[in-house]
Amino acid sequence: MYPASGSQPAQARRHYLDVLRGSAALLVVVSHSDQAGLLSFGLDSIQKGFIGTLGVYLFFILSGFLIWTSARDIHAIGGLRTYAVHRVTRLVPLYLVNLAFVVWALPHLASAFTPTVTPEIMLRHLTFTQNLLPDVSRKLNPVLWTLTHEAIFYALVPLLMLLPRLAIPALGLVAMLAGFRFPTAVGPFLALFFLFTVGILLAEGRWRAALAALVVFTATWAVPFHQPLWRVALIPSAGLLILMALCLPNRLLWLTAPLRWAGIISFSLYIWHYLLINLIGTQSFLRTMAYYTRDASVQNDFVRGGTFLALVFLVCTASYWLIERPSMVQLRRLILRGLVPASPSSRTA
Repeated sequence: MYPASGSQPAQARRHYLDVLRGSAALLVVVSHSDQAGLLSFGLDSIQKGFIGTLGVYLFFILSGFLIWTSARDIHAIGGLRTYAVHRVTRLVPLYLVNLAFVVWALPHLASAFTPTVTPEIMLRHLTFTQNLLPDVSRKLNPVLWTLTHEAIFYALVPLLMLLPRLAIPALGLVAMLAGFRFPTAVGPFLALFFLFTVGILLAEGRWRAALAALVVFTATWAVPFHQPLWRVALIPSAGLLILMALCLPNRLLWLTAPLRWAGIISFSLYIWHYLLINLIGTQSFLRTMAYYTRDASVQNDFVRGGTFLALVFLVCTASYWLIERPSMVQLRRLILRGLVPASPSSRTA
């Protein structure tokens, strides 16, 4: 059982996990925006890295938790088919729209980032293998590197479900060590698999094992790879944030509603924000704003940052309702209906 979860409905836990998912996406958005000068917090490079890295770690641990939870019936009749359809419709439609925008629209816009498009780079992205080659992973949309790890984890979950639960922590530790010490084609994924493993342990209600794994993984990750202390400290920090979210009382739900919406549209926030930063952050955009508003205050940090965040949320909300939501509801239902064979009576009717 989750600590103090006996009186907390699953819906409330899901609400708080959405809050953390939104927080993870916003941490990455804020980090990249500050580096681009759209949001100015006077942060040095370490603090900027702290913010963005914590968001990425939260993202991977939450993925381990949420995907494992959603796959509990994967080995029931039709479960694997349903799981595969759910994963594809969650990830692929918006991903393909984003790639199409980068390839065909972005080069013709006033963007500070110019994508590199070659057949090899396109093939790597279409097969979700871009981050298996570091020189390819950031050529189209630099933030898409994480989706390689998501796709591999999606594919591994049916196999991991067959393993005894006690093997999961050992598997995560072995995968982490193998990823760093024995570089392979999937080394980048193995190097981060321990984060997914922490999420799996939390999904199984093994919070003590998750805490122990965080300690072991943190110590093991820090020693041989000479990671900065601040980066290493973010590993247990991300896990503890999720553990705390599972224990929050229902009465705090209303306080976190805005962040929950950020969690609901977090995939759109994540996949579009870097491109929007490079479009909105151009001087031509700011000069256009100044011309139409007749107000030089658009150069003010507060106004610029607020305008940027408002535009990002507007675009990503539209992305959710026009692309994500239809693919997760109508498209998913259509595919599942097509995969279910009709009964003899329905064929003769």
